Amino acid sequence: MRSRLTIVINDPRRTVEVDDPLPANAVVIRTDTSANFENDSSADGRLRLAADALEPGIYQYSYLLRVVAAGRYGVPPPTARATDGASGVGNSATVVVRTQ
Repeated sequence: MRSRLTIVINDPRRTVEVDDPLPANAVVIRTDTSANFENDSSADGRLRLAADALEPGIYQYSYLLRVVAAGRYGVPPPTARATDGASGVGNSATVVVRTQ
């Protein structure tokens, strides 16, 4: 399953951290290394991204997930925050995985 996180920055921001919850049982297989985030890690069912600074623009981060079991999974919204106090919350989602 491919997932894409889109972040819109209106003003320059320093030290931006993004916390993106993953569907239950999901494992990150590959991440988009061309994105503007210097650090990425996945642990405890979450993808964490960080950037020292981001200029205004639209940033997209893609990643490939493997979901082990079929089912319907609720995914909490991703959150982002910067050291200057700016923050944002994305949309929650429901992921349906079917076997073929």
